[in-house]
Amino acid sequence: MAYRFLPINALKEIEPWLKEYYNYERSMLHNNFIYTYKIYAENFGNYSKEEEETYLLESPVHKKSISDIEIPDVIDYEKQYECVMNVGKAIIIDLGEYDYLTILQMYYDYVDEETTTDNDFNIGLVLTLIASIYNKYRNTNGFFDFEEVLMDDKQTDYSYRVRPDLLKLYELFHLKKKIKSDTIRIEYNNEVITLDNFDNWFTNMITPYLDKYLGVSSLEEAQTELEKDYPEKKTKGRKRINQIADLILMGTYNLIQHGSFAEQGKSLTNKQAEFLLRYLKYLGLIEEDSSKDDIINLRATVSNLKKYSLVFNWWSIPMQKQSPNNPFGGKMKSAW
Repeated sequence: MAYRFLPINALKEIEPWLKEYYNYERSMLHNNFIYTYKIYAENFGNYSKEEEETYLLESPVHKKSISDIEIPDVIDYEKQYECVMNVGKAIIIDLGEYDYLTILQMYYDYVDEETTTDNDFNIGLVLTLIASIYNKYRNTNGFFDFEEVLMDDKQTDYSYRVRPDLLKLYELFHLKKKIKSDTIRIEYNNEVITLDNFDNWFTNMITPYLDKYLGVSSLEEAQTELEKDYPEKKTKGRKRINQIADLILMGTYNLIQHGSFAEQGKSLTNKQAEFLLRYLKYLGLIEEDSSKDDIINLRATVSNLKKYSLVFNWWSIPMQKQSPNNPFGGKMKSAW
């Protein structure tokens, strides 16, 4: 593992780019934030003076008077992250097999030293942090720092295993298609039956159920949720690993437009294309000497992806909209 300190002031500078180009959320760095937060709020002498000086701008809570203490609600992680952004000096990130200096050198190979800007420095930090986030994504299968919590939660079973099935059924029975027959064919346990579905009795039975327990208001809303939160559940479209490659490609493409070697009037220069290939290969998102390891292919991919609004949810189990009719808790399975 390769650990690196990330200054909070620098994170404040690059967060707008991270959110706009990479769909970044602070919760992806949950343990990173919480380590610094604990030094501040839950220290009570458990951390060394060196750690306090390394991670904090302000004195930890145990060294303050009661009137100076402002501690967020312990269960409100977003407030804890924000607390760290205000009182913290740094968080520590894990780059795994990636190397900070290698990433920086890769980028600065294309930068003229005489024209280097503050943007170039910040771009280098973004590239490093994205490598760290992707490393955590791979090693946790998209659960980041919440695997133990999520995997044991009944809500997880519903959100990840049941809800996408219900959404697909909702989409199927709400699509306005001209049909020649009302018959329905069901295949289950290697057996196939055909229902006459007289007077649409089956669809009239299933659609109110879906309307009640999904809590979506329209076909478009259901399709948007399927596309955004369950891309791997769609029968068509790009696989999840391709989607994250697309996200990082386009995010980095947009990011380096702020760099000193971007050329006005040119959307993708040769230098930029060469760098993008090197970065994606370094992350392992493009295989060396494969058909994708080609500038012409890269240009075509970027040109095609620019036509669409890329939506990618890094999380394996997204936080889904819930219907008020879902009996979450001990009786939740009765709704399935």
